[in-house]
This record gives sequence, structure tokens and C-alpha cells, in this order.
Amino acid sequence: MDSGNEITSEAELEAVPETRRSNAEGILDALADGPPSETHLLAALDEDGGKDVKRRSVRTTISNLRREGKIAVFCDRRHTMRPEIRP
Repeated sequence: MDSGNEITSEAELEAVPETRRSNAEGILDALADGPPSETHLLAALDEDGGKDVKRRSVRTTISNLRREGKIAVFCDRRHTMRPEIRP
């Protein structure tokens, strides 16, 4: 029985929009290039065309990733938070 929602060809598969990545995935992707500032993280998360990400959400996600041991957060001389992927 065909529900009408099945993808039956390669062209249909390519036409399916990608699902938006989570904030955590976006932050970890951005950290792969080195420790960005919070402003750079916001810009990287906004690049995917999804809904606007608020600074508070970025900070909460960074805290959660830090608590899970996935990243470490350092402050530079200007007290700017610089998250880094943990080895």
C-alpha cells in the first residue's frame, strides 16, 4: 500500500530538505576549525538558514557539552569564552 509519502527515485531523494542540525552539532562542527568566540559560534549556527539561535541557547548548549566532557572552555585575557573540543 502506497501512503503517497514514500521516496521512490534518486531525484526525489535529492529534493528532500536536510534536517536542521542541533545546536550541539553546530557548535562541535564550528569547534573543529579551532576555538571561536561566542559571536563566531552564533554566526556559524545562523548560517544553516534555520531559526535564529539566541546567545542564551548557545551558552546553555556550551554548558551542557562541557558537563558531558565533550568540550573544555577557556577564557582569554579579555574574558572571552573560548570553547575547545576535548581531546
